[in-house]
Amino acid sequence: TLGGCGCVSVRMTGANDSVGASVALRHAMAVFAVGDLERALGFYVGGLGFEPVRRLESFAVVRCGGCRLGLSGPGDPRRRAPGSGEVYIVCDDVDARHDAMTRAGATTDAGPTDQTYGLRDFTMRDPDGNVLTFGMRTDSAG
Repeated sequence: TLGGCGCVSVRMTGANDSVGASVALRHAMAVFAVGDLERALGFYVGGLGFEPVRRLESFAVVRCGGCRLGLSGPGDPRRRAPGSGEVYIVCDDVDARHDAMTRAGATTDAGPTDQTYGLRDFTMRDPDGNVLTFGMRTDSAG
């Protein structure tokens, strides 16, 4: 496998309960604008090990573990400029993820690095320039 990655479920409670904040938020999905949907699917599925979930004419969803990414291709009316997206994905083992992805042909800006903010991470870009950072905690700080 390419090393685990996961997303966090969040339950919001507090002063804003009147706007439905007590309803659990289950997942978040980043949506990346891409110039060529087929090329993007090849990159995420073939190069990064994501699984295809849904495919429409101008939109696709891929996932890895609990994380989902939307890919907005030409013709999607909500689409932004390709390369304008960014996401941080938390992994169980960022070194294993980096090694597996580079063995599969992906290129990264640098290898995993311990950061001053308590995470070990690395960053890469998809063919359109969207930024993906994969990381894991290195300390017990909040």
